[in-house]
Amino acid sequence: MNRRVVARRLVMIVVVTAAVWFMARPVVAEPTQTLSALGALGPGVFLFGLAVLMVGVVMTTLAWREPLQEIGEALSSGEALKIFAAGQLGKYIPGTLWSLLWQAGLAARHGISPTQIGLAFGVHALVSLATGAAVGLLAAGALLEGVRLVALIVAVLAGLLITPAAVSQGLRLLLRVPWLASRAAPVPTTVLVRSTLWSAGSWLLSGCHLWLIVHTLGAPLTPRVAMVSIGGFALATALGSVVILVPDGLGVREALLVTVLSTCLPPAGAVVAATASRLLLTAADLVAFAYGAWSARRDRSILPVTPGEAL
Repeated sequence: MNRRVVARRLVMIVVVTAAVWFMARPVVAEPTQTLSALGALGPGVFLFGLAVLMVGVVMTTLAWREPLQEIGEALSSGEALKIFAAGQLGKYIPGTLWSLLWQAGLAARHGISPTQIGLAFGVHALVSLATGAAVGLLAAGALLEGVRLVALIVAVLAGLLITPAAVSQGLRLLLRVPWLASRAAPVPTTVLVRSTLWSAGSWLLSGCHLWLIVHTLGAPLTPRVAMVSIGGFALATALGSVVILVPDGLGVREALLVTVLSTCLPPAGAVVAATASRLLLTAADLVAFAYGAWSARRDRSILPVTPGEAL
């Protein structure tokens, strides 16, 4: 076994171990909440929620693929899913580079350079954050009525409409840097429109798992509760991702969710719902990572790149 293979396997072991440790910390710290959340889920809710989140992962992958194949090379949906899924555990380690480094090695096989995938990563992050914030406005639906509620929905749609143009303009300014301009292509606004639609759809669909959890805990199955659940999930997850020193927004996301969900559940129920949502998200990330790792292994590679190689 050559040194490169040994190094890749060691890096993989370190990354997986660190990710599992960060994922397990909340469970160890709050075992009572975790047991209550598992009881609230039940087999049916767990399987449905996991299925919804997995479809959300696919939609997020398609949103990520749109700018990537314009900046770099064309990718099929299957190829994009392999690359994206392989980096899912990386987000559970503090910092933003681990997922990117993991994905860069797989992308290199398709002629996509680290610079190109890094730029695409940034574009997708902006689209995801903007659409998450726009969909997150729905969480205010529990506090508004009549004309104000209509105005809120208009604001959500307006936020989604301006996202492609705003990101496109930002990218144009960035590509004025000669070093970047020589290594990446601009992304047409039409492509960013498709990315925005996939991203918004992912937020809306993924948030349905939380709506089901909230309903299971006693909240009525009403449009207002749906707005709070779906909007709260998008807002808390998007804002949690900005806190890059905290792996996958752990703690930050849950605190925001509890605040939002307290408008339709008792405080204790909101805590259980936020914990149950985290357990489901972790399960979905593990499934996605397992698929990406299995695909890489099938292609005769366990971890295709070490941090030094990716940089």
